[in-house]
Amino acid sequence: MPAAPLHWPDPALQAPLLAALAHGHACWPEEACGVIFGGSTPAYLPGENAAQRRQRAFTLSPALLIAEARRGRRPVAFAHSHPRGDAEMSAADHAGATLGAEPAWPGVDHIIIAVSPTGPAHLTVHRWHHGRRRYQPVWTFTPDAHGALKGRLRSADPE
Repeated sequence: MPAAPLHWPDPALQAPLLAALAHGHACWPEEACGVIFGGSTPAYLPGENAAQRRQRAFTLSPALLIAEARRGRRPVAFAHSHPRGDAEMSAADHAGATLGAEPAWPGVDHIIIAVSPTGPAHLTVHRWHHGRRRYQPVWTFTPDAHGALKGRLRSADPE
C-alpha cells in the first residue's frame, strides 16, 4: 500500500532534508544517494552508491532498504545528488524510477540535490503525476543564511 503523500513544508521534514543536502556535499564529486523513511520522526539515512561510475551515476545498494524494511519502516522519498547538474530529474533518473509507464515505488517521492563546489546547494522534490505519466517537480528548497530550508511551491497540483 502506498504511503500518504508527504507535506514537504512540514517543519518535521527540515532535518531529513538538511541531512540529505549535507550528504550530497560530503560525497561530492560523486553522487550521493539515500532514503527518507517516514514515521513519527522522519529520517534521512545515507545509502551506499554501488554504481561503477559514481561521479556520473548512482545505484542505491539494497542493504539499506532491506534493513529498514525489517524494522517496519517504509521509504517516503529517495534522494540522490547531481554533482555537476541541476536539481531536476534526468531521463536516466526517470527511467530508473519507473517500471514501464508506472512508478517503481508508488507513493514515494524523488529528491534531486544540486551540489556545486562554487555555489549554494538546493534540492527539488519530484512526485508522480498520474495524468502526465511522469515525475513532476513540486517543491524546491534552498538553505537560507541561518541554515534553515526555504521552500518554493513548483506545482500546486501534482495529480
